[in-house]
Amino acid sequence: MAQDTSTDAQIKAGEIATETAALTLTATTVIAIVGSPTDRRALLRLPNGRIVPVTPGARTALGTVRSLTETSLTLVNGEDRLTLSLPG
Repeated sequence: MAQDTSTDAQIKAGEIATETAALTLTATTVIAIVGSPTDRRALLRLPNGRIVPVTPGARTALGTVRSLTETSLTLVNGEDRLTLSLPG
């Protein structure tokens, strides 16, 4: 039986969480993306160590969350776009 994408994302997040040096601790990093394509949520790890849950439309210091895919999120700040991907 195939796993749903939420379960796949949880497994991937678990793998990343136990991997040495998988995250750049001095930058904002995506540590998990969960949910269905119409109801995705992500967890961002900020440079100060704080974990912030975000959904499309959420505002962060880097910009507004425009979209979430299975493996990345896109932030928009004026004309600038920044895509952050899950490590690994």
